[in-house]
Amino acid sequence: MLYITFNIIDALKFKDFQELYKHMLNMRQPGYKFPDDSPEIDWDSKHTQEEIDEAVKKLNDYLDVEPEVLRFRALIPDYAKTHFQKYVDTDNEKLKVIGVQNVISIFNYLEYGFEVDFDSLEKTSEHFAVIKFYTANYPFGGIERFLITLKAFELTPIECFDGFAISKIEWTNSLEYETTELKEKTKAYLQQSLLKSNTSIMELLSHFLNSEKTLYLAAGIIGIISVIAGLLFLIWSNHKSFAITMIFIGVLEIVAMFPAYLKHHQKTDDKISVYENNASDFRESEIKNSKKALKSFFRLKLAYALLIVLLILSMSFLSTDSILFGIFTALIIHLAFAITIDNFGEKYTKTYLTELEILIS
Repeated sequence: MLYITFNIIDALKFKDFQELYKHMLNMRQPGYKFPDDSPEIDWDSKHTQEEIDEAVKKLNDYLDVEPEVLRFRALIPDYAKTHFQKYVDTDNEKLKVIGVQNVISIFNYLEYGFEVDFDSLEKTSEHFAVIKFYTANYPFGGIERFLITLKAFELTPIECFDGFAISKIEWTNSLEYETTELKEKTKAYLQQSLLKSNTSIMELLSHFLNSEKTLYLAAGIIGIISVIAGLLFLIWSNHKSFAITMIFIGVLEIVAMFPAYLKHHQKTDDKISVYENNASDFRESEIKNSKKALKSFFRLKLAYALLIVLLILSMSFLSTDSILFGIFTALIIHLAFAITIDNFGEKYTKTYLTELEILIS
């Protein structure tokens, strides 16, 4: 769980921020629709041309303003707008000719760029509060502009956890701050977070092996789809070399992946047995093997990508009716699928390694 602890300077401005927080919380809910704030006009009551013209002008004035600008005006008080403008002006000055930000860009960040889901906003004492949120999408838009937003409401951030480290925040002025990483506090917090979620090495291992098993199944299904596609092309198309290659590679994938999927429980049992015999050696071995696997994923994806480029370059010298053209096309499709599967494998392995290292640190 990520968090920001802050000091409440002005209780009334904290209430203003609570309204903004409520909006940010609501709009992140599935299926949320912004309220319709368009002017309600009773056209039946308009009898003169002057009344009609006035109503039309009122409607046009509303439509001429972007919806996000209207929300910005409604949710951001004037004092916060002034602070945002000061921040944007300073940032644009640093960027010189490429400095094109405006205050609406900060509001767009709060609505869409800050890719987090909020957990809670609560006061821990009369003058302090904490806002908690979580994300699965690092770097989730960054945390700086949210700190500036808090500061705009005279809520001074003093500590935060950004998913990697707990940092002490010291403000040098109203727009700039310095952070100091609190290593021991970070270590304790991460360990506590894992304990709270009842995460154990066995649970980590089980989740990782289930993810790995799913990838074997996915690769086998891709093989089946490849065989079916190849058969359809063989029957209904003149691209025989493409069709035969798709069938051949598909069969290889089926033969390789489905037995591995069906026998995967044996791998799980073997790892559990090793862990029960010597937990310490098991942890060290898993970390070492995971690091090796990550390097292997990188090398494989690089090799696949280079091979795809080589095949594409070769195809530029071939006729579309060439046997090799069909073979190379099928190979490129399967290499692309292989890169996708490896991307997921790399992601699962990184998560497993990170949580394993935190758990035993």
